[in-house]
Amino acid sequence: MNNCYKLKPANYKPVEDYEIIEAFAVPCYVYYEGNEHEEYWVDFQNMCFYVFEKIENNLVGGKKYWIISPFKPKGTKIEKSNSNLVKWFVEWASDEHDEGFEWDFKNHNIIKG
Repeated sequence: MNNCYKLKPANYKPVEDYEIIEAFAVPCYVYYEGNEHEEYWVDFQNMCFYVFEKIENNLVGGKKYWIISPFKPKGTKIEKSNSNLVKWFVEWASDEHDEGFEWDFKNHNIIKG
């Protein structure tokens, strides 16, 4: 498990029917308020240490941020044939009320159901 998760309570589960994909290197995205696109990171762990050291007053460089991670339906093994089941949810955000929502890459914001 990533060291970054130690910052959240042990019972932290942002998405009810999905679970985070865990692997040796898990990709993720970071979006900063006002940017034209999300920043892609090959490894969540590397992103964690880069981004978290820059957080001041829940902002990075004066901007809100959202960290978007891949989740899969609980108990499902993801393979090439069912990779369409992967959804990208906000795992961390400047505003904790945004956490646990699916991310809309086209409009750069959360999808509220």
